[in-house]
Amino acid sequence: MNLKIAPVNKPILLGPSHSAGCRLIAIAILIIVHTARIEANPGPLVPTTIGPTGGFGVPSPLTMPPERTAVAVHFEAFNQFSESTLDIEPTVHMSPKVVVGIYDYLEVGLEKTFKIHSENEQETIYANIKYRFPFDSMNVAVGAIVPLTPPDWTSAYMVMGWKALWAGFGVNLGGRRFRELTLNNFQSVGVARMGGYTLRRRVVDGSDQFTGEPDAFFGLVGFNHRLGKHLEVVADYNGDRVSAGFRIPFHSWNVDLIYVSQAATDSLFSRETQNYQIGVTGRF
Repeated sequence: MNLKIAPVNKPILLGPSHSAGCRLIAIAILIIVHTARIEANPGPLVPTTIGPTGGFGVPSPLTMPPERTAVAVHFEAFNQFSESTLDIEPTVHMSPKVVVGIYDYLEVGLEKTFKIHSENEQETIYANIKYRFPFDSMNVAVGAIVPLTPPDWTSAYMVMGWKALWAGFGVNLGGRRFRELTLNNFQSVGVARMGGYTLRRRVVDGSDQFTGEPDAFFGLVGFNHRLGKHLEVVADYNGDRVSAGFRIPFHSWNVDLIYVSQAATDSLFSRETQNYQIGVTGRF
């Protein structure tokens, strides 16, 4: 895998810096805020690529209404190194999910990513829950994305804001840290749905030893603006990855066309994203 080995006991940065992408999102939001009505409501809530309702990669501070259900499936293509062929092979991640409104201000859901043609990654089922506080002045919600099997990490978060613009923070906890003597075996690596990943190098008895875990703390920002009856522009940042693109509503269905940046865990698993996701979402 193409990792830049940092000095001893220094973090290894996985994936590119997203500061430029975040600045572009901020500039785009400011332009739209000053040239259009930020109060223009986005379409009905649908699942994100990671499960809970919201933008593309970040949950929003709103929740699915009671007795309503939303479903979605998203696809992302990668080029990944294969240990069996010693070559770069195409792989696809397919992520179906469902979210249900249980009570006022409470939603729950399930999500699983199937890694097609990938050799060494587990396919964890994630449960998610989100509760919105009944405040009048601003929407505030807390939630968690919880793996149902080890070794992955739970991402707990809080977001606040409005239908079109929101921000928040989260923490990763409870998973299995990576501790191996080499970078060749990643079978037991625990990852998280949000935030980056930090890999560290140490020298023990003259040999390199690597340890790593998801970021303990991360920031979130999301934006969703309806440009017309059948077009929304969506952009967000989940503490690691920038997602931006268009959501095309048609009756109770939507098509998501998304640009995504390289994630830290992509470098960890010797793969490169092809920088796009395609999804279909529906609400009943």
